[in-house]
Amino acid sequence: MVLVGATHDDKQVATGRFGALMAIDMEADGLATILIEAE
Repeated sequence: MVLVGATHDDKQVATGRFGALMAIDMEADGLATILIEAE
């Protein structure tokens, strides 16, 4: 479970429960592109 706070930034970075680094790119139309990099 990953909790990401809503901010005015275009991109956010969150750490997953398994240590994976996830870069979340929020698009203007509301779609989210999530890039997951497993360690």
